[in-house]
This record gives sequence, structure tokens and C-alpha cells, in this order.
Amino acid sequence: MTTSVQTMASGIVDSTSSPATAKLSANLRVTASGLPVGVLGDAITFNGLPTATGSWVSGSLRATIGGLPVINQTAQGISILSTGYPGGPILVQTPDTRVKVV
Repeated sequence: MTTSVQTMASGIVDSTSSPATAKLSANLRVTASGLPVGVLGDAITFNGLPTATGSWVSGSLRATIGGLPVINQTAQGISILSTGYPGGPILVQTPDTRVKVV
């Protein structure tokens, strides 16, 4: 089954449904809609009280960019609060529907 890929930072939400404010992508080569396609090595920042950072734990099973799995709608991630405690899962809420991967 194919699913859409992640491109925009604001399309990622944390466990409180707060959108991400920034994404530092490990992908410097492949873009969709002018934005880098998300890969497993991306770092994500969430603003809130307290602030949180997120990272991906799993991505696409078959599609890779630079050897890293592509982040699609089925990807799983975790956020860590600035206090050092786990903040819960992160999810792709608004993917780029023009690009699909397995």
C-alpha cells in the first residue's frame, strides 16, 4: 500500500496535536513541492510549555533517500520534552499527497 510523504514541518504534530515549528532535514537532494522530503535522520522542534524535540523511529519499508528511510504517513516518531522526559509520539498529519511511497 502506498502512502504520501512528509515535507512541511507544520505537517508534523506531537502528542498534544501541536504542529512542529522547524525541521532540520538530513535529506539535501530530493524535494517535493520545493521542500525536502522527510527522512529518518530529520530533527524536529515543537514549541510549547515545555518545548520538545522529535525524531523518527521508523519510516518507509522500501523507499530510501541517501540510505535513510523516507518518512511517510505510517512513520512512527517520539518527542522528548526540554525537561528530559518523553513527550509522546509524533505523527505526520499533513503529508504531501503528490508523492507516494511504499
